[in-house]
Amino acid sequence: MSMFQLTRQLGRVSLCNAHSFILPRTSLFSKIPSTIFTPPSIFSRSITMKANDIALNTLRDNPGAKTQKTRVGRGIGSGKGKTAGRGHGGAKSRSGRAKPAPGFEGGQTPLYKKMRKYGFTNAMFKRVMVPLNLNQLQFQIDAGRIDPSQTITMHTLYRANAITKISHGVKLLGVGAEHFKYPINIEVTDCSATAREAVERNGGNVKLVYYNRLGLRALLFPEKFDVIPQLARPPPKLLPKYPEWKEIIAQRNEEVRRRRVAAGLPVAKQPAPRTESSKEATAEQ
Repeated sequence: MSMFQLTRQLGRVSLCNAHSFILPRTSLFSKIPSTIFTPPSIFSRSITMKANDIALNTLRDNPGAKTQKTRVGRGIGSGKGKTAGRGHGGAKSRSGRAKPAPGFEGGQTPLYKKMRKYGFTNAMFKRVMVPLNLNQLQFQIDAGRIDPSQTITMHTLYRANAITKISHGVKLLGVGAEHFKYPINIEVTDCSATAREAVERNGGNVKLVYYNRLGLRALLFPEKFDVIPQLARPPPKLLPKYPEWKEIIAQRNEEVRRRRVAAGLPVAKQPAPRTESSKEATAEQ
């Protein structure tokens, strides 16, 4: 019986090609004497022949681990010539093509444009406050960048680099309130209850002042203004938060007036106080 007939009867061996046999590891083949069937070593396709037979010249990738790159546009015989597998025209055949935007429906009016809008938002009018904690303020005072004996304004905080950018104002927060120990007078846009309690416990005072965008810019960069603008009145919704706004505006406007007089600049005339006769004349009109 030939070797091929033997393996065919057993039904456990398959000839893959002319160079290799794939033999199952079964107890059936263990019973065959080695003199009858021993696979030639030239048919082996493994990386190493033995467990300790490894060297630099025998290192290689596993079969099939590395494939050759497909070269497109190199003739019709490859199957990837002419149009390089992209077909004839269309968005998918263009270079730099990206996925369509979410909601794009091929050019027709998308569903989200067919539906009506609901609600509204006032996000564009939101007043964003820059947070300033008491531990940050104490660090600046300990470093000698801020004098606690003087009134601390947002201009003082900005020049001391305690805050880097102010859009609408500064809010004083109470992180580190238990360790704060300076009696300060500070003017900020908003303040938390914990921070106010900590400052007043040390004998200090927190004053809330309102600045619009122009007034805040004039406070931070007075050198950019030839004429310092007067303070604006808080909007009606914020009036309860600034109960002393009238006194603050009058004080600041008087200070601006004195600066303009000292600089020789024109000063707006103060309106005459209204008398009872003027009030009655206005009421008759």
